[in-house]
Amino acid sequence: MHKLFTPKLFAPRRFVSSKIAQPEAVLRALLRALAAVAAACWLGVATSRCSATTKGLNQIPTPDLQPSGQLSLSYQLVQPQIDNADQLQGEYGINKKFELAAVQGFKPTESRLGGEYGLVQRRPYLLSVGFLNYSSLSPRPQAFVEAGYYKGSAHLEDKYQVMGGALLVSGQAEGIAGGLLKLNRSVWLSADYQSGAENFSTLGVTFSSKSGKLVFNPAIYWSNSTPRHSYGYAVLTYTFDFNARKKPPPDPGPKSQNPAPGSR
Repeated sequence: MHKLFTPKLFAPRRFVSSKIAQPEAVLRALLRALAAVAAACWLGVATSRCSATTKGLNQIPTPDLQPSGQLSLSYQLVQPQIDNADQLQGEYGINKKFELAAVQGFKPTESRLGGEYGLVQRRPYLLSVGFLNYSSLSPRPQAFVEAGYYKGSAHLEDKYQVMGGALLVSGQAEGIAGGLLKLNRSVWLSADYQSGAENFSTLGVTFSSKSGKLVFNPAIYWSNSTPRHSYGYAVLTYTFDFNARKKPPPDPGPKSQNPAPGSR
């Protein structure tokens, strides 16, 4: 889940060997549905335009939700010490209160599902609960609760973002915290932290295209364990907005009753 930008319902995780067939089939079906919707938009079947998302940090989930009717598709490359090294991700806003996300990993082959529900979504205060990493390689999803404070400026929405909460992993709570600063409409700085010896502290930068349709987020991860190691991460994201319809042409108003010169 990261924003995050990595679609924000997928935090980096460790792999286990147990496999479960039924969740994998469900996740693959969801991924095929997301791919079909994206293809329809790309080919112009859906009468919508595309815009970029501005949420998500490098490692942790964030308390803001994917806007209703928006589908974010991402391709992510990371070092295998962090997460699945090669993966495709999709995140869709079901409504104003709920979003659903899915990922298909290739190294190793894995399908994952996540969801988030917004208890409070009134800027500047946010509070959300959800689950992530419901995986075909792991039978236990990870539940989380997170609060946030998002403050805008006269020129930038949500310019300052601070968040914190807890993630339940294998019956144990891990603390999560992060922040984001928008330098301008095209460049944002972000940092986050997840407790636990197997997790990381991160620092990243997000670049948005001038049109706002394409977002690129590279980041560096530093391990919490000693000796400390650093790892690389990068994600490329495109967001389709199915709510943005073409505006009707402006009303020219009533026609003039005065005859044109020379018409008489």
